[in-house]
Amino acid sequence: MSPNYSEAQVESQVRDLFIRAGWYSELKTDAAMIARGSGRRRGHIETGFPDRVFLLGCGLGVCLAAVIELKTDTGRLSPEQVDMHHHLRETYGIHPHLIRTPEDATPILALGRQIRKALKEMA
Repeated sequence: MSPNYSEAQVESQVRDLFIRAGWYSELKTDAAMIARGSGRRRGHIETGFPDRVFLLGCGLGVCLAAVIELKTDTGRLSPEQVDMHHHLRETYGIHPHLIRTPEDATPILALGRQIRKALKEMA
């Protein structure tokens, strides 16, 4: 049984895992940022877009992107998030990953290593 992490704890630990694996980690989205009291959004990313995007250079002038939605064990996707994730999958072939614990990042990191290796061998 996994500990009950807060979303901030999950984010911090997942970010550390991606950094140690060589991914660029400084793309935190602002999709949910609202200017307090005004009801206006401060950000420019559409509501519902996942929390983080991690990038991994693969040579050939390309990189992999892992699009990550962070939630606690009991956290739920909002209707806007469900719609946006569907839109990303159907329109762009982008499959956001839902991460609830740091361990959930392990398969993504392993796949990134495999793809990076294969692409570098092609170069």
